[in-house]
Parts: sequence; C-alpha cells; structure tokens
Amino acid sequence: TSKKKKKPSTRFVMESKSDEKMDTTDLSTSQKREVEEKRSSAPRKSVQKRSQVENVDLKLVSYISDYAGVAKIRRLAFIGERCQSLSVQAFQLALEEIQRGSNAELYQEIATTAQDLHDAELFPIDTQWIQNTTRRSQTTLTVLQSNLNAAKQNENREEIRKSYIALADFFVARGDYPSSVAKHVDARDHSSSIQDQLNTSLSMIKTSIHLGTMSHVKAEVGRSLSADKTDIVTPIVRGKLKASVGLYYLRNKGYTLAAKSFQECPYELNGHYPEVISGRDIALYGGLCSLASCNRRSLKSDVIDNDKFKSYLELYPEMRDVITDFYSTKYAKCMESLEKIKPNLLVDIYISSHVETLYQQIRAKALSQYFSPFISVNMHKMAEAFQVSIENLEKEISCLILDGQIQGRIDSHNKILHAKRFDQRAATFRHTLEVGKQYVRSSKSMLLRMNLIKHNIVNRSSESENTYSNESMAISDEEDDPYHGHASSSSSRSGQFGRKNIRRRK
Repeated sequence: TSKKKKKPSTRFVMESKSDEKMDTTDLSTSQKREVEEKRSSAPRKSVQKRSQVENVDLKLVSYISDYAGVAKIRRLAFIGERCQSLSVQAFQLALEEIQRGSNAELYQEIATTAQDLHDAELFPIDTQWIQNTTRRSQTTLTVLQSNLNAAKQNENREEIRKSYIALADFFVARGDYPSSVAKHVDARDHSSSIQDQLNTSLSMIKTSIHLGTMSHVKAEVGRSLSADKTDIVTPIVRGKLKASVGLYYLRNKGYTLAAKSFQECPYELNGHYPEVISGRDIALYGGLCSLASCNRRSLKSDVIDNDKFKSYLELYPEMRDVITDFYSTKYAKCMESLEKIKPNLLVDIYISSHVETLYQQIRAKALSQYFSPFISVNMHKMAEAFQVSIENLEKEISCLILDGQIQGRIDSHNKILHAKRFDQRAATFRHTLEVGKQYVRSSKSMLLRMNLIKHNIVNRSSESENTYSNESMAISDEEDDPYHGHASSSSSRSGQFGRKNIRRRK
C-alpha cells in the first residue's frame, strides 16, 4: 500500500516542477507549446465529427436542468461539439459539473476537446484540482478495499454485499464503468433478498447506459420484470425499466420495440430518472418511433388515446402537434413541424444518429397513406400537398414502388400515379382450381396407398431409406409371412419400373 501511494506522489511532484519551469518561461511560448502538444496527442475524432448545427432553438440552462450526473455532463459536451452558438456555454457548464464530482479523466477529456474547438485560454485545465481529486480517489479506494477484506474475514454476507456496492458506486463516480459492473455482479452473488437483487439490477442498467454499450440492459430488465419480483416493482421502477430498454432498442434501431417500450412508461417516472432520461425525452423518442413504425390504427390506440403517453406528450407540445397532424392527414403541416424541431434533435445525444432514418420512414409512410385510398392520384396535387417539386416527388415515389411500399405505377407523361388493379374474381377462380388439383392429387395418392396395403405390397426402395429399426421389423414380418418373399420381389420390380408394373401385377 505504501508503494502504491509513493508512485502517484512522485508523479505529482514532477508535474508541479514542470509547471514551475513553465511559469518562468515566456507565457505566450509555453501556451503555444501546450496547445500544439495537446492537439497532436489528443484524438481528432471529436474535431472531425463536429458537424455544426444551425438554428438551434434551445434554452440551455432550462433544458439541462432536467438531468443530473453523467447524463448532464455528456449532453452538455455533445451540444458543445455540435452547436457553435451554445458551445462555449455548454463546455463551461460541463466542466463546472464535473468539478463537483471526482472524475478527473472525464474532466481532462472534455477540457481538451473544448481547447481544440476554442481558444485554450477560455478553458484552462485546473491541474491542482486533478491532483487533489486523484489523491482523494486513491485514499478512498484503499479504505473501501480494507472494508471489503474485513467483511470477508468476518464472513458477514450483508457487509460483503454493502462493500461491493460501495466499490461499485466509487468506480461509477470515477468513470470506471466496467469495474463498476463487475462489482455489481459480485454484490448480487451475496444478495439475500429479492429487493437487493432488484436494486443491483437497476444499478447495472444505469451503469451500462453510461458505458454506452448498453450490453446488460435487456438481460437485467428481463430479470427485474420476472414473476418473483412483480410485487415489489413500483410504477417508478417499472418506468425506469421500460425507459432503459427503450433506449436499448433505439440504439439498435428496433424502432417498433422502442416505441412500445416508451408508450408503456408510467407517468410517475417523470422527474425521477434524471441520471438517464427526462419526461420530454420519452415523449420525443416514443413519438418519433411511433410515427415511423405504427400504422394508423395502432397510432390512434397506442399513442393518441393512451392516457400514459398522452401525459408525456403534454411536456413536448411540438411533438404532440406533429402526431396529431400526421393522423389528421395534414402531411404538409406535419413535415413542416418536423423540420422546425430537427435542429434540436441533431444535438440530442441519443436520437441524433437516427434522425435521418426516422424522417425518411415517416415521410414514406405519409406518402403511402396519402395514396392508399385512391385508384389514381394527380401528382401535381400530391406535390402541392407535401410542398415538394414534382420531380422530387416522382423520384421518392419511384423508390417506394421499388421497395414495395406503394403498389402502383407512374404515368410520367401525364404525371398520374395509378394503383395496380387486383382482379379479385380471377384470383378466386385461380385459387379454386389450385385447391381442386390438390384434392384430386391427394385422393389418387390415398387410393393408391390403400390398394398397395390391401394387396400386401411393400416398396423396398423407400423402405431402405428408413431407420435400422424399420428394416429389422420388415425382416421379422418376412419370416412370419410365407407370401412375403413373393410380395417383396414384386415390390422390388415396382420400385424399378414404377406404377406400370404394379398395375400389370394386379
């Protein structure tokens, strides 16, 4: 333990000495050198992916007040990388929030990214805070490990579980999420009640979401919603589970399952899960996934008439209006409203990578529903309804026809979209004839089999393909029946020459 303490202390002394040397040199030269070193050593991933989003209508302080902890920091950093107008304020709020905790590694990461995107003087790195935080973390880790060892020596199961939980919370605060998951697994092995197992599953779900992979979410949600835990799962806990698995399905582009999960979230969850998601997010994610995956009937029953989800939509009036306009076939107004909220979606950490895909699916569904009641549609009126040029509309409809989403054909000269006519009477006749042919075929096969059984004729070629037990049964029958040899010889001939030999034998 003493050796582990000495190593970081010498490193901190070396860092402080280097800082003193830098203070004696020219400030402009040292700052330039620091910026160049950080730009060369820091990964350029964030800078290269910085696609600036314009016209973001977001009150940052009010928006970010719905979140806490790592979720708040990650969202602020994501907005800082994407939105130039809010970047400085977002990075400053993120760094202030980090310094309230003990995640020194995350502080260095976001501070370096902020310096890459802006002037380094705006975001000076507080090396003293990093040193003090790292020292406290090492001391806390030593104490927690000692408590765990003492609990193991005393063989106290409850104390061992609490020690593992304390270590898991410590690793979460420091940003070491894989180690936290491992400690939660150890804690569950020492759990003595169903409530303890449920709390451990909730902690693992939250940690997996912060980790970004969400690999444990689906399994832990299924374990938490099992039959033996139904009595202790409160509406808030159920809402946390549904919202978490909804994020899992959204990340894996399972929009139908994501929509269903968000629709089933109880409204009691609103304001009780700031470490992961807010009520506005549930309305936004659930609304977009429902528009992209649900038909009109399910959109009416599961979204518009759903009392639980309707309460969430009241928190996001823009999303509520989009769904109402879509169901009322006001497609032009619906698409216009979607374009207005698109900049805000592009700075959301979970939905931004799915915006283009969801918008394409919503537009394709709108075009398909607009055309479905008609035999033919004037494409000029259709383009006017969707506020798009006739050329672009024709390209969109052509793609939908090729994908099978619209059953129709385009008259490019007259600009008319015709539905493919389906002759129900001819189809009924074709189906009737096919059923009759199958009946005749099965009847002939049944009569042939009955005649073969009646005359004690066995097809040896087909019998040889059966299992060894069937062959042994055939041999035993041959020994008992004196006429079996004659029948087998005739059956072999029937196997060679087909039905003609069988009829000749008859």
